[in-house]
Amino acid sequence: MLKTKFRCRRNEANYNTPIGVAITIIGTTPGGNSLISWIKNLIKGYMLILKTDKNYPEILIIEIGADFPKDISFICNILHPDVGVITNIGDIPVHVQNFKNVEDVYEEKSELIKCLPTTGAAILNFDNKKILNFKEVSNARVISYGFEEGADIYASDFKIIPNSDLRDSEMYYRIEYRGNSIPFQLKNIVGKSYAYAILCAVCVGIYFDLNLVEISNSLKQYKGVKSRINLLRSINNSWLIDDTYNASPLATLSAIDFLSSLPAKRHILAFGDMRELGKYSELAHRQIGDAILKNNIDLVFSIGTETKLTDDQLIKNGFEQKNIHHFQNSKDAIKSIYSLIQPGDLILVKGSHSLKMEEISKALAKSI
Repeated sequence: MLKTKFRCRRNEANYNTPIGVAITIIGTTPGGNSLISWIKNLIKGYMLILKTDKNYPEILIIEIGADFPKDISFICNILHPDVGVITNIGDIPVHVQNFKNVEDVYEEKSELIKCLPTTGAAILNFDNKKILNFKEVSNARVISYGFEEGADIYASDFKIIPNSDLRDSEMYYRIEYRGNSIPFQLKNIVGKSYAYAILCAVCVGIYFDLNLVEISNSLKQYKGVKSRINLLRSINNSWLIDDTYNASPLATLSAIDFLSSLPAKRHILAFGDMRELGKYSELAHRQIGDAILKNNIDLVFSIGTETKLTDDQLIKNGFEQKNIHHFQNSKDAIKSIYSLIQPGDLILVKGSHSLKMEEISKALAKSI
């Protein structure tokens, strides 16, 4: 959206650590194990200090990771950001094992809002009241977004319009802002997670004085991110939702809701462990079992060790054991999944990156 009016750069992949952020600022690539490459990166960085680059971005869009306490405050002291966007934090957040409790994760995330200048903007998720409360620690302008009326910018009339070719399914909603309303209809980009992302973008656009029509036109060019809610053709005239980038409890629950919202002969889940949850892991994996039951998923392939808890939760609550297939790793699961997929099935593949769930998607998809 911003690149229609500004020179912009964003961090690639998961370059959200201090080194990843530095690489993005400099505009280079990781040096890997090469000392020479890292020396070249340092030289390029120093050259940017010594000589102004007229083509340097006007806006840097940086994702900041919070794997451990003080991560965000450390990076903010380097960046001095003008705008802080908080997307969402689950009841059981990702990386929570490295914090004392969930409240400490929220406290760490709030550091981004605390450091903003009075001329800046805090973009906050209105639907998560704990996040909305970050406004109390902000000196910046607060712009809220969400699906609930009352947010500064909110979505109404949300619906997914399925197509017989699922890749051509559409997402429709209206964006409401200060009495103005504009329709958004995107093909190939479906699901509430994408809708939330677009609402974030709209808030940022408003801060940078773009109007709703300009924002709408720019976002029509938006393409989905690889391995994040990608609808793909699969083997044997079936369909695949490739959402293998990573997995937190909140993202997994959202993906399961999306799976059940689309028409299919059978709804199938290939689910790998959600890692880095510490003492909350059992609760989180059992909650996924409850979500599977609630959303009437027909067949489950569970992968890893923690997903045994999901299996147990399902069986305890009446899910037929014959419809659960457990494997220690994704490689072992592929052959069984491959043999059981039928025409008209829709399968969601979701799990933490360390389980290599993308290998399942690669085996099933015709276009990866």
